[in-house]
Parts: sequence; structure tokens; C-alpha cells
Amino acid sequence: MAKYRKKPVVIDAFQYDGDLIESDGKYYVPDWQ
Repeated sequence: MAKYRKKPVVIDAFQYDGDLIESDGKYYVPDWQ
């Protein structure tokens, strides 16, 4: 239930800063990307 915005927001359990990298270091690819 994360709201996607053009500015850095907290998605699920990690902060989205534009790099699309989870806390585990894996690349996170959302459906809207």
C-alpha cells in the first residue's frame, strides 16, 4: 500500500532514493518502472 511519488518516500521497508535498491542490496523493480 505504498504511494509512489516523484520524491524520495519510504516504500515497504526501504527508502526509495532513485537507485531502486533494497536494504539487502538487491535491485527492486516496481511494476510502474
